[in-house]
Amino acid sequence: MQIPKAVHTLELCEVPPRIVTVEDFPGKISIRSKLNVIQNIHNWLTERERVWFRRYPQLGRLIDLPTKGNFSGALMHHLLLRRMECQKEHEVWFSAEGKPLRFSLNEFALITGLYTSGGPSQEEIKSHEVEEILMNKYWPGANGVTVDDVAKKLEELSKKKVKSKDRVRLAFVYMIAGFLMAGDPRKKINSSWLQYAADLNFFDQYPWGIECYDLTLTSLKKINLAEKWEKRCEKNKKGPENYDLYGCPWIFQVRFSLYASIVFFFFS
Repeated sequence: MQIPKAVHTLELCEVPPRIVTVEDFPGKISIRSKLNVIQNIHNWLTERERVWFRRYPQLGRLIDLPTKGNFSGALMHHLLLRRMECQKEHEVWFSAEGKPLRFSLNEFALITGLYTSGGPSQEEIKSHEVEEILMNKYWPGANGVTVDDVAKKLEELSKKKVKSKDRVRLAFVYMIAGFLMAGDPRKKINSSWLQYAADLNFFDQYPWGIECYDLTLTSLKKINLAEKWEKRCEKNKKGPENYDLYGCPWIFQVRFSLYASIVFFFFS
């Protein structure tokens, strides 16, 4: 298994102020990354295909993740209320019990094991963005597919009792589109993912950690709770503020759950 290279950054020299100072701002988070994606893959693949799936070191082990976890939207909302001002583009900081706590590519890579460096060259990537093998075979004439389209095709193929490597290929695309890089389900997925999946060795060597982290971080940073609070006060709005997180916020939750567990262990 490839160990991701650490990404070193300078620590904050002083604790900056929080972006939002309101403590009782109610909020409700929805996420698009679903654990039932993993259970569905289990159901759609044969035992032999699941063994095949696991042979790919970066993504294959994700099929064995537990599927009974719950995402704590309340915890995430209260953490986002404690987000601090930070000029660093590729990380976010939060105030936890008065101490600065970072979410960066370092923590993301250590938790997930996804590749955040190396991988195919730009020439290799471009060479795999040519053939539309899976697209032409299963969605001829379509100008794109959604994650639901991929799920429906996997459901259809699972009912056929013939051996098919395409089930494994599409399962990897579904893992990326529905769990690691989950976005608006109404929008079409990146067509390159289907192109890459035609070569599973290439697909598994691709640095998915970078793309997953960037999407998750961008989603976190786009949530401007200070602006939402101002608009809320202007309109005298009642009830919780609803908003979505994309990418894979589960990793964000694991990061701060680990921190909370350590604090509880040492200071309880």
